[in-house]
Amino acid sequence: MGYQPPQLYYVVHINEAEKLSESGASFIAYSIVFGDYEVKRRYSEFESLRSCLCRLYPTFIVPPIPEKHSIAQYAVLQKRAKEDQYIIERRKRMLEHFINHLVEHPILSSEHIVHRFLENGVSWTEVLHSPVITNLPKSPLHSSPSRAPGSSINDGSNVQMPKIAATNSFAGDVPVPSTLAPIKNVEARWMDCELFTNKYANQFTGVVEKNESRIYRKLGELSADYAELGATLNGFSLLEQEHELLAAAIEKAGQAVDSSYIEINQLLGHLEAEVSEPVHEYAQYAAIIKQVLRFRMLKNLQTESVQEALVRQRAKLDGLLQADDEAKRLAQALETGNGAALPAAAGEGAGGRRNSSAPSFGARLLRSPKVLGDGIMSRLTYALNGMMDVDPEQMRRNQIGRASDRISLLEEQLEMLSNDLVLVNTSTQDNLDRFQKQKVRELKATLIAFAKMHLEWAEKNLEIWKEAKEVADQV
Repeated sequence: MGYQPPQLYYVVHINEAEKLSESGASFIAYSIVFGDYEVKRRYSEFESLRSCLCRLYPTFIVPPIPEKHSIAQYAVLQKRAKEDQYIIERRKRMLEHFINHLVEHPILSSEHIVHRFLENGVSWTEVLHSPVITNLPKSPLHSSPSRAPGSSINDGSNVQMPKIAATNSFAGDVPVPSTLAPIKNVEARWMDCELFTNKYANQFTGVVEKNESRIYRKLGELSADYAELGATLNGFSLLEQEHELLAAAIEKAGQAVDSSYIEINQLLGHLEAEVSEPVHEYAQYAAIIKQVLRFRMLKNLQTESVQEALVRQRAKLDGLLQADDEAKRLAQALETGNGAALPAAAGEGAGGRRNSSAPSFGARLLRSPKVLGDGIMSRLTYALNGMMDVDPEQMRRNQIGRASDRISLLEEQLEMLSNDLVLVNTSTQDNLDRFQKQKVRELKATLIAFAKMHLEWAEKNLEIWKEAKEVADQV
């Protein structure tokens, strides 16, 4: 039976992270479970999967994964990683978010390499060496989406952005522009989008994430202080044996402090999983969106550069055609007036000098057509061509032919890039709209979780300290 893609409608879980060895090297493997399927993948395979998806779909907002350096700490500091179990759990949760976001995506969930990634027994190295990956261009700008299989722009149906395929011959000849080059014609919506993305990145990375980290750190310090205070109060209660009620109240206060310490640690665990990680993830999304907008901008610059090259080439062809017309008129004028001018201008004189119908180098230098340029180099070129027995007419025809061929190529490239830009703009906007809905949904869930965890924490602390107060009232 042939390959059957796994059922992707199950919620994906990463159940465990374990240390494995292969060829003498150890690494952390993550067990991905969904439905009846289970597969173990290492971090580098998650990383290469995401890299391939970004190359195949440069207009898609591919979800982020945890930073590489943190995963490397697991391999280098395995003992510490086992001691700090919450670090392992954090990595598992973030990779789980990554896979589930892929599964939820309407197009990425159907991608063949995603299916292969989730299939047990499949060598990921073989997948990376398959033609769909190895034939990808180094830059997606060297491929034409509008000429790739699956493109719908040519048949007039709904515009659809296919995945990047092998390098297209016409697209491969178009140079990749510099990001420093100014865009002359850009829609206002893309300028607004870049402005909003920059503000979004500054708010999440520069404000929200820093403040949340500071709160997390201060709660950790408070937890340590409560642990120390609880031990102190419990010890102090032993010194008040003469006053039993006071000793009982101090002991109860110490127990309340210990309970508060436990509740703070539970609050920290909820903050880590339900607030810190989503906030950090959306700070990563800001950089991903910037990369998508950068690709769209470069495609726009490519189109404008070809437009400008086409204008220059057409102007060059017009100049060559004008030069050709002037040369023909000049040749016709020389033919009609040469019979009367030759005896007086040249011939064999009484001194036996040679008669030559060819004009001298100086004459050619002075008679070079003005359309070729008034500079001395242009005149020298025209004169030297005559001395080297180069047919000026044939040279002009060759130049005109090359210019015409170049214009045809640029026109085809411009048509291709214009269609590409339509696809890129539409796909980029669709993915931004989809991301906005996802962001609203997930940030709403984060805020609700943030409120609930504080309410539960406050309610438990209220109950704890009510009991402590009842004992203290009896003193």
